Amino acid sequence: MPVVTLLEHLKHSQKKFTLLAGPITLNDIQIDDYIIDESYTLLLFTSDDSEVQVSLGDFVKVDFDAIANEAKNKFQMRRCLAKLATSGSYNAYVRDSEGSIILSFCGI
Repeated sequence: MPVVTLLEHLKHSQKKFTLLAGPITLNDIQIDDYIIDESYTLLLFTSDDSEVQVSLGDFVKVDFDAIANEAKNKFQMRRCLAKLATSGSYNAYVRDSEGSIILSFCGI
């Protein structure tokens, strides 16, 4: 799942970003840890001691504003992250089957 690859990248690089999840906005945070359970519910733990829970059950892809690529699997995500390594700041959007945004990682 490309979301896991993105989360691992953000967790290990300790990049700061703004997270948008429905009505929730968390500014200037880092990922401390996360869990995805068997029903594809993501529980995200952040550096400001927040916990965000969101369903990824209808997840389809991750796309970006800085490149014209999308990731539907972990291999595509790795290629996207390699391209983004030199792009400066970018946003990543986790989308469902209707194209709606489930999560936004902004200013990575």
